[in-house]
Amino acid sequence: MSVTNARFLTPQAVADDLDMKISTVYKQCKAGVIPSVRIGGSVRIPRVAYERMLAEQTSQTEGRATTVPAISRERASFDPDLTIEQFKEHYSKSPGEWVEDWRAGRIEDTPEHTRVAIWALALRDAESATASAARVDAKAVF
Repeated sequence: MSVTNARFLTPQAVADDLDMKISTVYKQCKAGVIPSVRIGGSVRIPRVAYERMLAEQTSQTEGRATTVPAISRERASFDPDLTIEQFKEHYSKSPGEWVEDWRAGRIEDTPEHTRVAIWALALRDAESATASAARVDAKAVF
């Protein structure tokens, strides 16, 4: 973060730190996910409370059977250039396994994870379509 000695952080500083849109930071402040205070007409995030929140989320994630790295909105959106192998490398599981864990509640239900689930479903469907085509080709050969 650019201003490490400041008592309060701006929503823009938090958005930059978390690699997310500023509108998402405002929504999470309003929902109470990110601790914040209103000073006049401005929203400010107490640095100590923000750092504590990040530490708590990190410790909660470490205790889970399934951990998912934090991702930005841009990273979570469907990327047609991202292959199934790259997904497996990044998330340590196949798109189908990731979706199963998300649906079972082993992965927290957040907007970012919902976008990853949609992305994983698209990759999973592409993987199964490729496998089906390969089976059809194999039958045609024999």
